[in-house]
Amino acid sequence: MSISYRYLSLESAVASLESVKQGEVDIAAELEKDDFHLRPFTDHGISSERLLEARSMFFAELNIPSEDTKDLISSDARRSEFDRIFTRHCSSFFSDMSPIDGFSREVWSYLTIRLLPDLALWRWSVNKTDERFLGGAERSCFQRLWLRSYVLGGELASQLFEDEAVNIFERPEALGGNKRLALSIANYIVANRGVSDTASGEKIVSTEIVKQTAKRLRRAMSVQVVQTMSDSELDDYISRTFAESLKIKIESKVKN
Repeated sequence: MSISYRYLSLESAVASLESVKQGEVDIAAELEKDDFHLRPFTDHGISSERLLEARSMFFAELNIPSEDTKDLISSDARRSEFDRIFTRHCSSFFSDMSPIDGFSREVWSYLTIRLLPDLALWRWSVNKTDERFLGGAERSCFQRLWLRSYVLGGELASQLFEDEAVNIFERPEALGGNKRLALSIANYIVANRGVSDTASGEKIVSTEIVKQTAKRLRRAMSVQVVQTMSDSELDDYISRTFAESLKIKIESKVKN
């Protein structure tokens, strides 16, 4: 049975942005609005009850006993844990979401503006730019986290630091868009974080090393066909590329 999530057009999403950013939220009323459309050729659309169930699951994982916005603001839930929790559990929150819906900006615009606006506003209370409330794989509050979870799996994706995840997924067509490549990079980062090079004492994985390695890999993708590599060959290739970034960093420090 094919279920469609609700799609909110950019026009409708933008029209609602100002009231959402001002904190004028009534979830029940928002879900009653009929300004959405469904994906064609599906049996039926997702129900408001099912959407509210997903919302309740998220509040429970944040250890917030009530779904009242005031309780959210006054809770002990930490914004720093928000992304990790959603990334780890979003496949459960939205277990009936098809990848077609998951990759749609309009679906995540609906979920953010109609179902979870208070959570998005709380998460981005300091930097509440429009792009955080609209769907989008790079900057949106929720879709960027769903994408990481979909590609890497919730457990692995939730272990990445934000700067690490951004370097893999900010240009999905180069790194994050290739599941095997993204998995190999993420596994290397998580396995080697905190490990130091025995000769130099430098961290094998650091913000700078990840950034430079991602740049090096993006350049290499124009000539390197990773699809032809076995899993072990790909892992070796990623390890060598990280080692090259570390070597260049060490040599640069010696020169200076």
